[in-house]
Amino acid sequence: MKLKKETRIGLIILGILAIVFWGFNFLKGRDIFKVTNDYYIKYDHIGGLKESSPVTLKGFKVGQVSYIDFDIKEPEKLMIIITIDSDVKIPKQSTALLYSADLMGSKAIELQMSDNQTFYKDKDTLSGKIQATVTMQLEPIKQGAQAMIGTVDTLLKSINLLLSEKAIQDVHTSLNSLAKVSQSISNQKSDIERIIQQTEEITSAVSSQQKNILRSIENVEAITDTLSKSRIKSLIAEMEQLTKELKLLTSNINSGQGTLGKLAQNDSLYFYLQHSGKSLDALLQDLKEHPKRYVHFSLFGKKEK
Repeated sequence: MKLKKETRIGLIILGILAIVFWGFNFLKGRDIFKVTNDYYIKYDHIGGLKESSPVTLKGFKVGQVSYIDFDIKEPEKLMIIITIDSDVKIPKQSTALLYSADLMGSKAIELQMSDNQTFYKDKDTLSGKIQATVTMQLEPIKQGAQAMIGTVDTLLKSINLLLSEKAIQDVHTSLNSLAKVSQSISNQKSDIERIIQQTEEITSAVSSQQKNILRSIENVEAITDTLSKSRIKSLIAEMEQLTKELKLLTSNINSGQGTLGKLAQNDSLYFYLQHSGKSLDALLQDLKEHPKRYVHFSLFGKKEK
């Protein structure tokens, strides 16, 4: 049976398309005749990982990276899809380590299996981990070196400042001042030694008289205690007694008792003394005016009639 020309052309085109499809997947490292499972992995960065990069298990290739794009739910992360042979079972809690596969920096993913007895299923998400690269390991050293360079730069500036002409002149001035002070101390050495010797003598004298000084202090304390306990108490008692007597005297005067009370309370004595004073004044006045009335003196003893 002969096929029509159009049918043969169609079959040829389908064959070519099949060959192209197979060749494309072959170049991508995919085997269209093998059953596979897809797993998702999220990374913060992938460091040059590409589609078709290998996925290994203990160094043996068991799959490859089939898709790379930003995660829709977490745009700051990258979503990786790896295609693994269905014969490879991945236990839960396993991790997918992103590492450098060679010295050129090519990236690959290594499956690190756990001992869990349950396994991930197709389209599950694995836990991703990134291996520290040489650059990442050298980053702390780089930061430390930068900080050290800054410190060295500051130190060099300080040294340059110290080595400036003004700084050197200041150092010379300070040294000259120290020399003058040292010379002055040397000139006053004898006086200083004399003062030190006198101080030692005074200290020695005080030390030798320490017992006497302590005894004197104790005596003063004893005398003070005696005065405070005896004399002061007796003085206080006498003052209290005197206060009581003054209060009693004042009370008697106010009540008219005794001579002072009568003088203070009775005015008859006042008027009597006033009258006596006036009579005495009149008598003295009359004596001055008529002394002969009171004084009789004669050489012959004759009396005036």
